Amino acid sequence: QIKSTVTNASMRCAAAFVVLLFGCCSCTPIDLLPLETTKIHLTANGSITDMYGYNGAQDGVLHLADEQVLSGDPKNDPAKAGKPKTTWQPAFKKEWYPSGTPTAPGPKACVDLGKVFDVTDVYVYHASGQTGFKLMWTASAKNPFLPTAEWTTTPPGKMGWAPITMPKGITARYLTVALSDNPNQSINELVVYGTASANQPPAEVKSTGNKLKPVPLRMLLGTNGFAWSPVHGMAGIVGNVREYQEWAFTEGGESKNYPGYPHNQNSFECLAQGGACYDEVLRNASEVNLPWFQDMLNAPPWLHDYNSQEINWKVLTKKQLMTANASITPEQYIVVADHMWQVAARYGRKKQPDHLLKLYPYIASWSKQPQPRISGADLLDYIEVFNEPNKWWKDRFTFYSCEEQAAAASAAYDGHCKTMPSTVGIKQADPTMKVSYGGLCDMQIFDRFKTTLWWAQAFRKCDGKFPAEVLNVHIYANDAYGKKTYSHTGVSPEQFGLGERMAQYANWRDQNAPELELWITEYGYDTYYSATHRSPQSTYPIGSWNSQEVAGMWMLRSVFLFAANGVQRATQFMWNDVATGNPGLYATSGLTETNEKTPKAGYYFFSCLLNTMGDYYYIRGQCGTVCVQEYNSSPSGGGKSAYVVWSPTANNTKVAAYKLNVGSLTSGYIYQAANKMLHCKQTTASISGGHVTLDVTENPTWVMASKPMPPQPPSPTPPPPPPTPPVPTPPAPTPGPPPPPTPVPPPSPPPPPTPPPPPGPVSCKGRQSGMYCTGGDNYIMCEPGKPKQYRQCPASEPCKQNGRRVTCQGAPPVDPCTGGRTGEFCREAFYPGQYEKCPGKQIMYCPYGQYCNQNGSNVTCS
Repeated sequence: QIKSTVTNASMRCAAAFVVLLFGCCSCTPIDLLPLETTKIHLTANGSITDMYGYNGAQDGVLHLADEQVLSGDPKNDPAKAGKPKTTWQPAFKKEWYPSGTPTAPGPKACVDLGKVFDVTDVYVYHASGQTGFKLMWTASAKNPFLPTAEWTTTPPGKMGWAPITMPKGITARYLTVALSDNPNQSINELVVYGTASANQPPAEVKSTGNKLKPVPLRMLLGTNGFAWSPVHGMAGIVGNVREYQEWAFTEGGESKNYPGYPHNQNSFECLAQGGACYDEVLRNASEVNLPWFQDMLNAPPWLHDYNSQEINWKVLTKKQLMTANASITPEQYIVVADHMWQVAARYGRKKQPDHLLKLYPYIASWSKQPQPRISGADLLDYIEVFNEPNKWWKDRFTFYSCEEQAAAASAAYDGHCKTMPSTVGIKQADPTMKVSYGGLCDMQIFDRFKTTLWWAQAFRKCDGKFPAEVLNVHIYANDAYGKKTYSHTGVSPEQFGLGERMAQYANWRDQNAPELELWITEYGYDTYYSATHRSPQSTYPIGSWNSQEVAGMWMLRSVFLFAANGVQRATQFMWNDVATGNPGLYATSGLTETNEKTPKAGYYFFSCLLNTMGDYYYIRGQCGTVCVQEYNSSPSGGGKSAYVVWSPTANNTKVAAYKLNVGSLTSGYIYQAANKMLHCKQTTASISGGHVTLDVTENPTWVMASKPMPPQPPSPTPPPPPPTPPVPTPPAPTPGPPPPPTPVPPPSPPPPPTPPPPPGPVSCKGRQSGMYCTGGDNYIMCEPGKPKQYRQCPASEPCKQNGRRVTCQGAPPVDPCTGGRTGEFCREAFYPGQYEKCPGKQIMYCPYGQYCNQNGSNVTCS
């Protein structure tokens, strides 16, 4: 008998060698030699997957294999087997275990053996000695959701190591173990024995990259907002917007007599709740070229009998929630899939038959004006299904397990491979609309990605693919990430290891689902700081920078790290503070104060980067004592170059006289974001021998070849539509902040003066909102419900149509301070509403929506 500690094949080779060397008259045939099975090598991070996804458990599932060395060999050498101390002991609630089967949506772990083994023994260490609970096992060779064997065991009522009773002939790569409904359930460690199977499946070929198109920086300079956020005020400050859209905003929030599914009545033109006319919001975003996507979240009140305590519950009825296996069945999510079809039918590209549209007859409950019956409006490219479905800090009725989220997402994506009715699922309404997986709190995120992909490969018979086009993560850099404690402070992105984390996400995507985009849809920092109070996610003053400026610097550095590590879109949390001056968690994370009219430092930092490098693409970079990155106006690197440099520290480090390599640049400008400066600090670069010498600080600096147009001025909230019902509670990040108050709109500015019209007939009739050339240097501005406004290009420059915008073609504008002039002078040729104080060249802006008018050596705005 030949002992093997490696593989069956190794044993056979050794036995054959012995026979050849010594000969044998009566030997046991080699294939029938008895084998001594070996302990299979397991690691916590490589072998164990939390298929449940409840990261708030008292102790994590990784403890099943985190003390393998200490455990020793409990089968062959029990006297020397160790006593593991860490425990997998999920928090217990009876309702979390409704079915009592291995497919129950209760705590479940997958043990990946690395390849297919003939499993002979499993030993479990049980430290508490408690009894009365069960371990439910499955074994599978190809997919944990496609078991080839199932069995149930009861741990012995004593402390220590014990083998579990299992069937003979188990061949598996994956073992799963689920816990039954008992508060005493816990396992400390498991050890698996077996020999590698002779019949291994073909080696899985992992992808080494993705085929996604590069994205410009503007797609990483996004923010989170609401339907009532100021679209025109955001344009030019941020590059894209993720909108929190509570399901109740659209339907069923007005009357307890509302019928609900399948007789839904959606209010899209003006939201049933939320204080905004949604069609107009999306049209405005489209007209100012501001990419806008919707995050649908929470259940409508009618689904839970108008119980306000259940608004965050899963989109299932209480009966469904308490029915065995209902919550892991896609067909049970037909209600949300139906709603998603209606949203995609209205705002996607494909026009659907009118009789399929479920619409409230009027634009709002307070109006008898008919709601337009629109389909195929082409105003949304992406929809996100749910916000933070893995709310580990909530109860089981709110938290979605991995299987539950996968089932709901598959239903909402395409009616679970079109097995549900043709009027449910986003893709069945518009095949071109893309779907984002619900934004996940970043805790053991790979387990959820991996489990969802296993689920899709097992149950999505049409394609076996992830039921979304986007992986979506929320991540907040603080000093407690990954620890069993509460945070005390925010930390810099480099101290947090943000770049390394992003690279891990991108690598998983590239190897397992290279067609998926990677989005970070919540990140950022609170800015409230005082000597006695601060948010646990707050920045803090560093050197001469206050906490707001530090937040701005750290967010820009986060954006640069996203660009370098395979992220396709990012949106910080959020456009406005939830409660300015409040030290609570996520209360002061906004780019503006609560009133949305007072910009914070982050507002200026985003504006500065967006309006200089917003259309540039990441090319290459590295971080050491300083971080240096190269960008280009072309994704191929064949356009204009820009170079970024910063110190990755958080202690006011300054690297003096650093020589930045700027390649072939011979002239250019140096930019750095600063508080209350929309157009950045700008200086002319002194380039010598392909280098610029500058002092590198923790505030990023970038060098570019040409000077771009300055950005637009701060923008107050535009006036709201007619009176609407009160604004409901908005959604919350991890954990939820209090709701923001209703924004207070400023008074409407006086209408601009109308200059004499140019010759010839001109009309806005039949035109969409925009600017239109009318001949020569003249153009008109058309806005719904307003009279047309006549405009003229400066210096008689010819007007050129560009979509629904115009550009004035001519010689570059001349700085009005040229020639030693004194006074205030309009710079309309540079940017609408901009003027300059001379001497001193101080750039000023008219209030949002007003234009600069020259009056001698002074200006007026109207």
